[in-house]
Amino acid sequence: MVSGPLMKHTDWVHSVCFSPDGKSLASGSDDTTVVVWNTEIPGVIISTLKGHLESVLSAAFSPDGQKIVSGSSDCTVRVWQVHNAELLFEIHVHKNWVRGVVWSPNGQQLVSASYDKTIRFWDARTGLQIGKPCTGHNTSVCSLAISFDGSFVATASLDKTVRLWSMEDHREIEPALEHSSRVYCVAISPSGAVLASGGRDGDICLWSVPDSLQRRDTLPRDLTGCVFRVDDYPTVPGMFANTWRCTLSTSRGSIWVCL
Repeated sequence: MVSGPLMKHTDWVHSVCFSPDGKSLASGSDDTTVVVWNTEIPGVIISTLKGHLESVLSAAFSPDGQKIVSGSSDCTVRVWQVHNAELLFEIHVHKNWVRGVVWSPNGQQLVSASYDKTIRFWDARTGLQIGKPCTGHNTSVCSLAISFDGSFVATASLDKTVRLWSMEDHREIEPALEHSSRVYCVAISPSGAVLASGGRDGDICLWSVPDSLQRRDTLPRDLTGCVFRVDDYPTVPGMFANTWRCTLSTSRGSIWVCL
């Protein structure tokens, strides 16, 4: 462990994310808050974002690291200024829990995924909805990821599928990718060529995005989360720059790192 545990939340923590420069960490909790931590001085809190009425299930930094978007079981999406904890705007459109939120790489759009079966797109400056929502999942959407070039998003659902959607016209752009049971998480590689998804069946599936009907591989069971990342600087001795990893977490508390 790099440092001792960061203690502020009073209930379960559902979401953690680093700022683009790695100097801040945001955590969302059942205690209804998002806490922004200084990673350079462990334990120091930059700000606490208060306003949600129920659990914060997801959070993400803007590409410039100055703002945070959060999604909650209060069915809202909220956007905050990091340095002073100012609530910039809130969105009351989803009819059920907001389980995933992301920024587009250019910072101009937000995307949210909800248990109401929809994926919605928002103007990141005003909070106004952009175009029609993506519909096609038959039940709750549990996870959301955006490609690094901002051309498409992937969603995972309890309907046992992963679906790909165009950021431009919000249409489904590939046939649904099918698991044998509920799908809880999805991630896209930096190149946009590989998609990882994990579900209740215990399988982690790697798909080739251009040929997404082909199931590539399966990995260990009990998956609860997965994320791709690029290492543009060494994080541990012996790790070289410009590598990419897929980090997978399980209900047993273990972390799998796939180089």
